[in-house]
Amino acid sequence: MSHPSRRHTCALLAALACGLAQAPALAADPFPNRPVTLIVPFGAGSTTDIFARLIAEGLGKELAQAVVVKNITGAGGTLGLRQMLREPADGYTLGLVTTSSIAINRAFYKDLPYDSLTDITIVGVPSTTPNVVVVPSTSPFKSVQDLAQAKAGEPMRYHSMGNGTSQQLLSVLLSRLSQLDAQHIPYRGQEGVMGMLGGQTTFGFASVPAVSGLADGGKLRMLAATGPTSPQRYPSVPTLVSLGYKGFEEGNSWYGVGIGTKAPPEIKARLTEALARAAARPDLAKQLAEAGFEPAPPMDAAALDQFAKRQVDFWGALVKESGVKPD
Repeated sequence: MSHPSRRHTCALLAALACGLAQAPALAADPFPNRPVTLIVPFGAGSTTDIFARLIAEGLGKELAQAVVVKNITGAGGTLGLRQMLREPADGYTLGLVTTSSIAINRAFYKDLPYDSLTDITIVGVPSTTPNVVVVPSTSPFKSVQDLAQAKAGEPMRYHSMGNGTSQQLLSVLLSRLSQLDAQHIPYRGQEGVMGMLGGQTTFGFASVPAVSGLADGGKLRMLAATGPTSPQRYPSVPTLVSLGYKGFEEGNSWYGVGIGTKAPPEIKARLTEALARAAARPDLAKQLAEAGFEPAPPMDAAALDQFAKRQVDFWGALVKESGVKPD
């Protein structure tokens, strides 16, 4: 029986040593090395879904991997985020986070299966959009002041996408400040706007992307907007704050991407950077603007945490003051 030569043995050991040295590098392939899933906790065709599909394409280009949108709806957005948190916190499953899913639901649902501040890290908020008070173009109300001066006893109804939504909470706040006795009529999705156009309700709040087509087509009128400045696409629409309605400074809707807090810091940082770069791409920025979304300045991890806490405080107080409860 022959034995390997000394030279052969040395060569074999050297090869093994080289292979072992390369093994950690192979195991630590840079993130991401496969497609990423972005869970959208709202239905296809919603404002959130429109944003998600636009940002997923841009994010995919920055990550050099496909970002696949997956809609998981139910319970005001809680089911989708709960599913995200059930997946490994490795950056390959993200969640689309919004005003309602992070800020409102924390106060609205007493049995929320997660804490939106401690269980979810927001890695970026590329876009916001004002919410606007809308009425049919045939409405006699030409301004928010007209609504506030409506005759006592005149039937007033406002629509929303359901109890605990930003549209309802903003309408409750406006009704209180204007001393309006208005009845809430909940709808599913964007059916409320169409119901308003059909005469079923008097007014309501809606995000700019949800009604820009109807506004441009002359079917509805925007009376005023939330936030500190007028909508970029509709600069002639006054802000509620400028009209003397305090409390609407934080009333804009916002759209971001979240991940489980247990995800490695380097992956969170990679996603934050990629989101900022994606939103700054001229092609994506143009698409978002045309859809009615407005760019938000990039924020680092500390600023994102502060943003989330500020939003939770604002909307949480509004939920408490309104007294609205889940159906």
